[in-house]
Amino acid sequence: AIDYPEGNNYIVPLFEKTQMKTHKGCGIFVGNYLITVGHVAIDSDRSPLSELYAYYNDGYIRIGNESIIYDGRGKIDVDGVHDDLIVYYVPGINSPFCLNEQDIRVGLSLYTMPYDYIEETNKVQRHGNECRITSVLGKELNGENIWTNCFMVNNPCIFCSGNSGSALFRKNVVYGILIGGDGIGNNGRKY
Repeated sequence: AIDYPEGNNYIVPLFEKTQMKTHKGCGIFVGNYLITVGHVAIDSDRSPLSELYAYYNDGYIRIGNESIIYDGRGKIDVDGVHDDLIVYYVPGINSPFCLNEQDIRVGLSLYTMPYDYIEETNKVQRHGNECRITSVLGKELNGENIWTNCFMVNNPCIFCSGNSGSALFRKNVVYGILIGGDGIGNNGRKY
């Protein structure tokens, strides 16, 4: 059974317009913030979208660029890792999820609940998966091991388009955000 807090509707599908067929990816509300990945918030020309729509409590919430508080699209962090996170402030949401503040360790069991767009029904469908951290990416700097903000997990299913931005979590603690997969379902690329 997936171990998540009550009110798990804080893990949401994101859309370019208020139409199911424009499904872009996923996001998670943490407190009054929506966290997703930058490549979900761009159009087919790789230009930033002026707004996204989160499907929450049976309706669409408009989330515009004016509410961006952090935009990592296209930035490279000090470790040379592509920073693809984007964070929006969304007043009126009070999610029980919080961010992890502890060290990440290999073997930790987490869950992810991404949405897939089902063309035949013109709906999105959520599925849950348990996964385990297989490695934490780091590098040596001046003789010290410096950990980056990325880790890899094994996963029993193949991630597909629209899964990006889903949280990797345990109970009400978010450990990471799904950025990409290796295409064969064995290991995620980075989170």
